[in-house]
Amino acid sequence: PYRNETHDADKFSQDSGPTSEKVPSPWERRSEIGLWRSIYDTARHVMMHPERFFRTIDIRKEMNEPLAFGVLFASIGGMFTFFWQLILFSGSMFFSSLSLFSGFGTSILFMIFLLGFPLLITINLFITSGILHLSLKILRAAGMGFHATFRVITYSQATQLIGLIPLLGGIFGT
Repeated sequence: PYRNETHDADKFSQDSGPTSEKVPSPWERRSEIGLWRSIYDTARHVMMHPERFFRTIDIRKEMNEPLAFGVLFASIGGMFTFFWQLILFSGSMFFSSLSLFSGFGTSILFMIFLLGFPLLITINLFITSGILHLSLKILRAAGMGFHATFRVITYSQATQLIGLIPLLGGIFGT
């Protein structure tokens, strides 16, 4: 429904009560507004105005789009966190102390990490969402279903961009 940043920003800054119109997240409209704009707008809204963002987005049962966003951002943040730790511990010095990794070179470990990380992130997003949703059910606060909890967890992965900051970014981004 919104084709430029002004309208998109205006929509997400309105007071969104229970009768307000719900809109897809910018990420879910990337075919309309473009990939880079959708990434930027979604991350900006999640990090700068999370309450308004989550109150305004359309909570549908479809989970592929939020999962893709969550895996993308958690992968980027996690890889940069790993990169900074690798530099800090001089790579081979850190891994050579672990007998499990003693036969692998740093580049091979990095490739295993690069390929396996998205799968581990996907599993982690579902487990985290499940635990949080169960906790919300116990507290009688899970009125919108698992898919809503999953959307919050996956879109919240935008904070993983803080992992770009050397050393402390990974700590503050989680």
